[in-house]
Amino acid sequence: MKKFYLHNGQETIGPFDHEDLYAQKINNETLVWSQEMITWKKAGEVNELKVILQTTPLPPPLLK
Repeated sequence: MKKFYLHNGQETIGPFDHEDLYAQKINNETLVWSQEMITWKKAGEVNELKVILQTTPLPPPLLK
């Protein structure tokens, strides 16, 4: 099973399998990397992660 690493702007964490990524609450902008990738990509650019991104709930809108 493919494992992904995440980068939060300060540190690299992982590896995570698909099930673990649900708990990490990634979004389209989260930087991810796996062994098959040449460079880091935004999670929204990785086809395999689109299912996870679609099931992550969006935050409620800000109230004015």
